[in-house]
Amino acid sequence: MKLKSLFKKHHILYIAFFVFVATILSVSTTSAVVDLFNIWGKMLYVLCSIVIAAIVACFMAFGVEETMSKHRGSIKNSLLVILIEMAFTLLSFFVCKADNLVFLTPAIFVCALLAILYGYKMAYVAAVCNVMIACYMSSAENLVFAPIVLAICLMVSRMITSTNERSTLSMMGVAGAIVSFAVSASVLFVFSDNRLGDWVSVLTTSGYMAINCFVSVMLIVGILPLFEKLSGVLTEFRAQELMNQNTPLMKRLISEAPGTYHHSVMVSNLAEAASDAVGANTSLVRVAAMYHDIGKLKRPQYFVENQGGVNPHDQLDPFESRDILFSHVSEGIDMARKYKLPMDVIEIIKSHHGDSTTTYFYYKALQDQYRGDNITENDFRYGFPRPVTKEAVIVMLADCVEAAVRAMTDKTAETLSNRIDDIINGKVNDNQLSEADISIKELSIIGRKFKDVVGGYYHQRAEYIKPAAQLSTANE
Repeated sequence: MKLKSLFKKHHILYIAFFVFVATILSVSTTSAVVDLFNIWGKMLYVLCSIVIAAIVACFMAFGVEETMSKHRGSIKNSLLVILIEMAFTLLSFFVCKADNLVFLTPAIFVCALLAILYGYKMAYVAAVCNVMIACYMSSAENLVFAPIVLAICLMVSRMITSTNERSTLSMMGVAGAIVSFAVSASVLFVFSDNRLGDWVSVLTTSGYMAINCFVSVMLIVGILPLFEKLSGVLTEFRAQELMNQNTPLMKRLISEAPGTYHHSVMVSNLAEAASDAVGANTSLVRVAAMYHDIGKLKRPQYFVENQGGVNPHDQLDPFESRDILFSHVSEGIDMARKYKLPMDVIEIIKSHHGDSTTTYFYYKALQDQYRGDNITENDFRYGFPRPVTKEAVIVMLADCVEAAVRAMTDKTAETLSNRIDDIINGKVNDNQLSEADISIKELSIIGRKFKDVVGGYYHQRAEYIKPAAQLSTANE
């Protein structure tokens, strides 16, 4: 158990060690074969390289749990990473054999793409692995490129994850190209002779490195939407776009269901604070919270936050009201698919009520004795899956807390704290969180964050005192 937890805690070191051993073994075995055979040896050389890339990709995808666990469809994303790594290996086989093209290796492009999709930690592992694969394919004279490419891959990966707007990527490409040229020239000048020919070669090679960096970033600008769709990952760029109030769904929510929009904003604030505290995917939580109730756009007047004093449910029996309430989830899923929201967001929309009970209409049906004595609590349970991810749990709890607190009349700090505890404990006791990857400690942290945010909304303020002049006038 301790050994397993050690690998989880130091997963990057474990992966790097495995890749190092696998690479050394492959190099030693294939080198002997290449010496004995020509065509068959080269074919085996390429095959071993692809196998190494596949193994590296598998360990990157399944081993870096902190990164991949934040995204649904880990199998699909693992296969995508494997395909990217295989494509890199095949391109490197042709590029790294040419003396003048070795600095055009696609390692920078691959690392930048993985950094955007899965985070800079994944990109760091990819940088080390890809440079090792490129070294394995290069001639001994070209190995000086390894520290240069590795440094630039790490720099670009970190730089590209520091922005969340697509429009700034082109400037990132220019800045990366300048830094790449400076780094390459500095390192190569150290290993060169003081001859004019060597200086020209250094400047030419550094130019290749700068072009490589710039073109890699520009390619990502054009190809990123395709990989966002293939992976289903909500990138920072896509999240920033979806949070814009000018998107079609946000415009509709503001104009057709303003109460639901305000509720979603409050839920998003609660969820974001809790997400930061427990290390969840904050971008996903923020976006999912804003879109979790878009199904209410079909019948906004049937939901209390959009009612102006007239409640249409007063004219309906509890079963009709139940069906309308249930439908906002399924209609939200259909609407999210129509507007091509990321799969991670759709999954949270689907599970934000789990299979919990609509208690108000359930007790109303019992009180009014609709349909005889055959009424059970299961008749009033949402028929949707329970939350599985930490992000889905946070949105579910934030949704319940915001709605419950808004309905309270006594909003003192003590009553708010007790109500939030009751909501979280109620979800646990109802087994709504039984399938989720979340601990009791994390639920406690989430509860504390909710209390901090809600306490800030409903804090008590001192009554304003009139100036002395106004008081004397009023007394007269």
